[in-house]
Amino acid sequence: MLLEVVSTGGSAPSILSLGARVVLHDGSSTAQPVFHSYVKVDVTASKAATRQVHGLGLADAQEEATGDFGVVARAWLDWLKQAVPAGEPCAVVSWGGFKGGHFSLLPLELARLGLKLPSNLTFFDVAALSMAMKQQVRAQWPAVEP
Repeated sequence: MLLEVVSTGGSAPSILSLGARVVLHDGSSTAQPVFHSYVKVDVTASKAATRQVHGLGLADAQEEATGDFGVVARAWLDWLKQAVPAGEPCAVVSWGGFKGGHFSLLPLELARLGLKLPSNLTFFDVAALSMAMKQQVRAQWPAVEP
């Protein structure tokens, strides 16, 4: 599953949108539709609040929001149960979500609501894996003197 979480950032971040798509190991998509929803948040006008989200300003994203995080989280977990059968392994892949703190925010917000991620999910961040692989490759090459 490909996962995208966008947050406001800052000292008290809020999740602004949650999106996911199921992709099979061969790269093909399933019949499961893509999940995407903007989240209604209470933020004041600040640099974080005026940041662009998917090409929309915060005001536009808020107009399209389906509800607060509780509404969106429950809808996403229901979608996830339909997308991935219980007990089947599921690799959740993101890009840059760990560094930005978005994915630590997701389970925290779910826990606040008494919800939790299914146990069959394993998270991978492509940006973190890419950096680790580059460092490993560099370590294997001998130093080149000019």
